[in-house]
Amino acid sequence: MHDLAEQLFFEIYKNGRERTLGDLLENISTGARPKGGAQKSGIPSVGAEKIEKFGIYDYSSEKYIAEDFYEKLKNGKMNSGDVLLYKDGAYTGKVSMCLNWFPHKKSAVNEHVFILNTENNWAQNYLYFTLYNKQNKEMLERLAGAKAAQPGLNQTELKSLKINICNKEFIKKFENEVKPIMESIANNSLENKKLVELRDTLLPKLMNGEINLDKIEI
Repeated sequence: MHDLAEQLFFEIYKNGRERTLGDLLENISTGARPKGGAQKSGIPSVGAEKIEKFGIYDYSSEKYIAEDFYEKLKNGKMNSGDVLLYKDGAYTGKVSMCLNWFPHKKSAVNEHVFILNTENNWAQNYLYFTLYNKQNKEMLERLAGAKAAQPGLNQTELKSLKINICNKEFIKKFENEVKPIMESIANNSLENKKLVELRDTLLPKLMNGEINLDKIEI
């Protein structure tokens, strides 16, 4: 399904006019983690190791921040529709997206991830696929790698990225067409998470004999 949405995107993107990412963005923010780093429980803190692409998320090595720290955050809280971009280090340019309850009902990014929004989130899917585009990702990597020290992107550099922006009506049409596809991707990912959790709960009980399959009627 991700490939289908990407194909729909490319059909309009190739006909757009060259502008900059800053012309599309309304807001850029990032998060934080408390001194001493992440915790073993609390509110999920999303970093680069979690970002692969929309619909793919590694729940196996989750990091957390305290509830009270989360509540005090001025920036970095993740909301449905937010586009997430890793901004420094070896994973610079990796991009994902929040939608509905994917990847979490309640979570925040750390200091290595940008949260990106268009005005009133009117073109979030277009924004996501623009950054997922291979050519644009490579351009971001070059921008980030131009520094002598550790690769990274600041807001000014990110806004300077040359991209194609289509006519507003074409983008709105794309958003409407791709919305159910993106929602299906999010829902499938969450269902897969539930199945993994169920497996991890039942398997130890099966192994130690707490559950006897011979007594289960089908």
